[in-house]
Amino acid sequence: MADNAQLGAFCARRLICSSEDEMITPAQCRAARALLQLSQKQLADESGISLRSVQGFEAGERSLQGLAMSALEGVLAVRGIVMIADSKWIGVKFLVSHSPD
Repeated sequence: MADNAQLGAFCARRLICSSEDEMITPAQCRAARALLQLSQKQLADESGISLRSVQGFEAGERSLQGLAMSALEGVLAVRGIVMIADSKWIGVKFLVSHSPD
C-alpha cells in the first residue's frame, strides 16, 4: 500500500502544478496497472476511489476529476510509475529498482 505521507505530498503538488492536458489516459492507467500487476480493485482500494470509477475510466466511459485523478496518479507514482506524454510519445515507464513499502 502507498505511504500516506508520500501520497499526500504527491496529491498536493499535483493540485498546484497540473493542468488538464497533463492527466493520464485510460491506456496509460491500464499499462501502469499491468506493469505493477495490480487489479482494478487493488488500484481502487489504494487510491480511495470506487471500483466502478476505475473501471469506467479505463474503459473510456467516464473521466476522473480533481482529487480522484490525483489519488490514482499518486498511487502509481509512489510505486515507481512515470507517465510519458510529449509530442512523439505517450505511455508509461516503471522504475525497476523502486521497491514500495
